[in-house]
Amino acid sequence: MPGIVEKISKRFIGILLLIAILGLIANNIFFYHSHKVMDGEIISHAHPYDKSHDTQPFKNHKHTSAELFFLDQIQLLFAGFSCLLVLPLVFNKIIDRIEMIRLPFRVSAGLPVTRPPPAPVG
Repeated sequence: MPGIVEKISKRFIGILLLIAILGLIANNIFFYHSHKVMDGEIISHAHPYDKSHDTQPFKNHKHTSAELFFLDQIQLLFAGFSCLLVLPLVFNKIIDRIEMIRLPFRVSAGLPVTRPPPAPVG
């Protein structure tokens, strides 16, 4: 019984994480925008907002410094999750290709080579 509960909870957590990541991706696609703050710094982030009245390149709606910090952390979380999802796939492909190149050199007469050939004595 604990195996079934563990399997269901892992699948549930996986589905929740997938939904969260897809939500972050959709948020970045549809609501990414930039602000120019008082000191001239340009801050870019994503969050849902009414885009119909705000057509300028730098958006006019305001944020507190705490909101900007929070939105920056969400962007960092999105980048981190993206790396955690993509990098293992890339590294697995690279390792598979390296193993395919090395494999013919590790097999001799159908048997795996476990040690180097003996050295001549004398």
